[in-house]
Amino acid sequence: MELAKTDTRNIDYNLSNLSPEELVLKLYDLGIEGCEQKDPEKVLRVLNELVASLDFNYYETANTFNNVYKYAIHILGNGDFSEIQNILNELRSAWDSFVTAKNGAFQKKLDCGVC
Repeated sequence: MELAKTDTRNIDYNLSNLSPEELVLKLYDLGIEGCEQKDPEKVLRVLNELVASLDFNYYETANTFNNVYKYAIHILGNGDFSEIQNILNELRSAWDSFVTAKNGAFQKKLDCGVC
């Protein structure tokens, strides 16, 4: 029983050290995993969390993602895990490229000093 508590704390600790961008990647991973397991509740929780994470101060972008997530929720009702997994894989890949580019630009600023 103690081991389970320790594992949970490690998970919480690991998640608390992630940036918001990395948390979105983790959500995509969990959604993809839910699709592979054909677990509609897990996939729905992930999709709802992705919707909740949107920042509508950037309306056009947030609305586009919102529409994609809502579409995935809609087709989840048909049990089409394959299509949802494809959507999440594509989004994850694009988001990972964004995070990598952002982190690379930040590192260049650090390496440059006062450029």
